Amino acid sequence: MDIGFIVNCKAIDWELRDEVIVELQVDRLNRPRYVGVAYIDEGEFTKEQSQFRYSIFQKEMSTALKGIFYGDQPFFANYPTLLNAPIYIMYKSIYPEFQRIIYYGTPIKYLKLIQYST
Repeated sequence: MDIGFIVNCKAIDWELRDEVIVELQVDRLNRPRYVGVAYIDEGEFTKEQSQFRYSIFQKEMSTALKGIFYGDQPFFANYPTLLNAPIYIMYKSIYPEFQRIIYYGTPIKYLKLIQYST
């Protein structure tokens, strides 16, 4: 996991592409939101492989988000209102059935999940 102003491209496995990249944005009404990307394919995988990748991302997204927001706890200590910003993950694929944007709640949800699992 990396936290910063730019994406650490050296940490990306360009063949496996199993990263989830999330950034804090503001919408046109100046409301904060987290927008992430889960890379499924750009045509280099068969439809069956892309289906498998999509299902793995869906299954593991909660774990990935827990890790991301756990690592961001010092940030949230300084900006606690951002704990309630919505999270949207865009699944990128050439196949329409895997190309979607899904709402995943707010960071506070994932931090609570971490507290209850320990």
